[in-house]
Amino acid sequence: SNPSAARRAVAIAVSLAFGAQCVQASALLLLRGHVGRLWTADEEVLASVKLVLVPTALSMAGDGVCAVLGGATDLGPHGW
Repeated sequence: SNPSAARRAVAIAVSLAFGAQCVQASALLLLRGHVGRLWTADEEVLASVKLVLVPTALSMAGDGVCAVLGGATDLGPHGW
């Protein structure tokens, strides 16, 4: 029952999740011209994939943070 340690742990977990998701989003943005080629050679589909990957990559950082905060606020079967 150490609230300051719990806050620090959550802050570290959120920071790590945000950092990891930003690295993944950056990689996705940098490689967005190549990702679609894993599944198709159709130029029209590839152009659509390139467009769709931008908002997808931008939302990734928030996904990681939400996952961490969801776990941090889970009361579990017995509450706090």
